[in-house]
Amino acid sequence: MPVFSSGNINLTYTLEGNLTAPETIILLHGELADSSSWVHTIKALEAKYRILSYNRLPKADMSLEHHLEELVALVNHLELEQYHVVGHSGGGILAYRLAAKFPLRSLSLTLADSLGRLDAVLEIKIRSVLEALNLGGSALAFMVAMPWLWGAHYLEYSRDHLEHLKTLAGSRDPAPTRIALESILQFGDQRKHLRAIECPVLVMVGSDDNLTPMRYSHEIVEWVKPGLGVLVTVSGGGHNAPLECPDEFNRVLSGFLTRYQDFKAGNGFDDELENDEPEDDGAEYHDFNELER
Repeated sequence: MPVFSSGNINLTYTLEGNLTAPETIILLHGELADSSSWVHTIKALEAKYRILSYNRLPKADMSLEHHLEELVALVNHLELEQYHVVGHSGGGILAYRLAAKFPLRSLSLTLADSLGRLDAVLEIKIRSVLEALNLGGSALAFMVAMPWLWGAHYLEYSRDHLEHLKTLAGSRDPAPTRIALESILQFGDQRKHLRAIECPVLVMVGSDDNLTPMRYSHEIVEWVKPGLGVLVTVSGGGHNAPLECPDEFNRVLSGFLTRYQDFKAGNGFDDELENDEPEDDGAEYHDFNELER
């Protein structure tokens, strides 16, 4: 994998898919994940798009602003003039911060299981996992986090995979996980940046997301300018919808990317999505099937 180094920036990244494609997608993973969380998404989109993904490594005392500086430096290094941005969980904050910073360069924005601010409930959830990490290491932290990170269906029918992940977690140095959890506690309120976005915004959330449930995604769309946001529920998905329900997630994402220009022109998805009532906040609530290609 290529490495981008500049000053104190040292990022491992991949630029793959159709390298001659006219459109590029930037994939941004969450705080407790890495670029492998996009394996199904890359496979679904690689024939049509050039795809950039990279590993954001937890670093002590590294703020969200510093992560944004790293991302901007990488994008400029690769001379990406325009792009679609897709962010999951905490990576969604980074995604909309990039879209807000460069509104003319962002073709579209997709936020999966993300949030606009750290509220009291999410803070308690993160602190409970952090406390488990301090008391019993990575394996105990993983056990405490499982119902927050995975939906009911995945917990029921993917036990072998989850047991494998637990074993891997138990063998890892807890320090990077501690840094990642502590960084989440520094998110604060990022909602004001949603106001500066000028591109169409797709907000997706797993119907069984217990970490950042529906109301977080609803709030994101409320803060996006009227007419730019659409909210879609991925049926059966937990907080890791791109991994738990890849077919559904990728059908929605692919349909949105294919027709984002219609949405930007104000045409929306009128053939599939009902119009808002006058008193609505601009959010649409629909199942994934309505955004299939």
